[in-house]
Amino acid sequence: MSKLVATFALALGLSCAVAEPILAQSTSPTQGVTTPDMRRRTTVREFDAGLAERRMDGAITPAEMYRQATTIAQCVVRRGGDKAATYLGGQLLGDPDYQRLYDVLTGRLRNCANSVAAASAVAISGALAEQLLTARSPHFEDRAVAVDADDARHFYGDLSGPVTYDNVAGCLAVHSPGLTYKVLGAEVGSAEETAALDALYRETPECRMSAPPSGISALTQRATLAGALYKWSTPAS
Repeated sequence: MSKLVATFALALGLSCAVAEPILAQSTSPTQGVTTPDMRRRTTVREFDAGLAERRMDGAITPAEMYRQATTIAQCVVRRGGDKAATYLGGQLLGDPDYQRLYDVLTGRLRNCANSVAAASAVAISGALAEQLLTARSPHFEDRAVAVDADDARHFYGDLSGPVTYDNVAGCLAVHSPGLTYKVLGAEVGSAEETAALDALYRETPECRMSAPPSGISALTQRATLAGALYKWSTPAS
């Protein structure tokens, strides 16, 4: 077992719970949060137990994190073939602990993770969704022309009370698919990405936010948006 895979096992074993705080509590309009409580219903596990601490020290930048996640995702797409999409994590697929992603990267596709130092589960899942989306060369209108209210509500839930960021990302992908895709087309951590995120929230009033939440990193937003857009735009098989 490689050192990296051993680290995965340490971080994501049966007793594992290395949580990345993804919380935006404020309801201040200046922060863009208009819902009372926006957090994940469960913790997001990290593949590397020391990753959160190293990020705090600035040792891993968002751009480097996503570069590593993309390297893994490209390998998963190449080697996973038709099954690649089944490894996406996230609550919109009812997989809050990213278990399928962990299983495949410590099992059949473990070599996909051997060449990189560390990447979080949410970053890898988001990068995988981006790879799957761009492979289709999709075209999305900035704003959805018509949305079935029942289908939308089933996909991203009720936004009238406490919501998670998965709910918000799902809403943004449904009502502004093209604006969401423009976020993914920008370089990670760039001014272009910041501007694309700002436009996405500003132009999507259905999601009850006027600006990106200050308590959730741009990388986490991007990754979750990627997963939501892929899931919404991909017909169920």
